[in-house]
Amino acid sequence: MGKLSDFLPGSALEKRILARRIAVFNDNGKLYGIESDCKHMRASLVGGGVLDGVLTCK
Repeated sequence: MGKLSDFLPGSALEKRILARRIAVFNDNGKLYGIESDCKHMRASLVGGGVLDGVLTCK
């Protein structure tokens, strides 16, 4: 997957786990994972960003 040092604050990385795409976000040093598909825009969430716990799609 990677090391914490690979994720700058606010950055995201997408990985495939079995049949699902998972987006991993660094929000001020804490890593969070969520299914990568934005349900309302039908796009990948890793194109957006996270800041102070707010995830934004692009």
